[in-house]
Amino acid sequence: MPARELDTELAACRNDDERAARLRARPFFGVPLLLKDVGAATAHRGLPSRAGSRLFPQGAPWPVDGTLTQRYLAAGFVPFGRSTSPEMGMSASTEAVAYGGPTRNPWNRAHSSGGSSGGAAAATASGMTTIAHANDGAGSIRIPASACGLIGLKPSRGLMPTERRLRIGLIKQFYEGDAVHPEVAAVLQEFALQLQRLGHAVEEASIDFTTHEVVFPVMQGVATGTALFLDQLAASRGRAIDPGEVEPVVWSAYQHARSVKATDYLAAINTFHRLGRRMAVFHERFDLLLTPTLAEPPAVLGRFTMDRPDFIDYRLGPTGLWRYTPFCPLANATGAPAISLPVGRSASGLPIGAMLSALHGQDLLLLQLAAQWEAVHGPVPLAGERP
Repeated sequence: MPARELDTELAACRNDDERAARLRARPFFGVPLLLKDVGAATAHRGLPSRAGSRLFPQGAPWPVDGTLTQRYLAAGFVPFGRSTSPEMGMSASTEAVAYGGPTRNPWNRAHSSGGSSGGAAAATASGMTTIAHANDGAGSIRIPASACGLIGLKPSRGLMPTERRLRIGLIKQFYEGDAVHPEVAAVLQEFALQLQRLGHAVEEASIDFTTHEVVFPVMQGVATGTALFLDQLAASRGRAIDPGEVEPVVWSAYQHARSVKATDYLAAINTFHRLGRRMAVFHERFDLLLTPTLAEPPAVLGRFTMDRPDFIDYRLGPTGLWRYTPFCPLANATGAPAISLPVGRSASGLPIGAMLSALHGQDLLLLQLAAQWEAVHGPVPLAGERP
């Protein structure tokens, strides 16, 4: 809703009681909001989308407002622009050619703000906005939250409030046992001690599957979803997508999807269900899973540019994105909620995040624990407010 309409609405209130009731009905009354430049859920008739792609040089207009946009407007938010994203939201670093340059980390401009919601995180961490919309297909909220020192929640589809002493399983290395960056490990260990001092039980744990077992079916879904979108675009405009119109990683994903059989796709869905069942067994022992959000501090810009010709190698090769973000895709595969908290800094002052994951539907439990921790350790500083 435009700010002028909100002003008129508030001015029409005849007394303090009516004003208070109006503000209760719209809890984010007048709060500016950036909408991420990817996804139909945040379609907005006044804010065209580019999806980080040269396919939409002027932005693709939306004929109607998306469901999520409608809810934001009903809550009183004032959307005023789009935040940057890698092309089609396909990278953990926001460096889309379409925007003319990378989205930089406010803590250190030589480093990545993460992705794919890198623009949302950079805008919030820099103080441009106090809150921003994002979405998360394989860590796209939690990765930039960790890189920019913010809180980022990837929600599940339901809520289940609970109050109890929590049992937290700690995994501080790759699922295969490889060590994460030593500064990340040290920050995670200190955060585990902070949780213990809050009265929770933290115990080292392990999971009996590999990172590739999680990430590969997620990437199958990413590739086929990208192909569906590009096929629909080609049909609507009456001509095929040319490889020069998209970045090489996106083109490779498009081609890879052609090799994915229906049985391959169903196998990926079956893997998601199997991982969900295995995590249900994990949660019989532990209320929450604690891991790093990223395996190392925020990447230097240029490391994950999307000019690579092989989508699978870009994601799963020896130096692929899975070595940077091995932990986030699990919650996307299972549908569980997960939250990244800005719990420490590297020696050079870059943010380091820790991630907590819960059973499906226990979003509120994550928010309650985050609030408990923040009440003791203070509000999250922005990039211009270095502790």
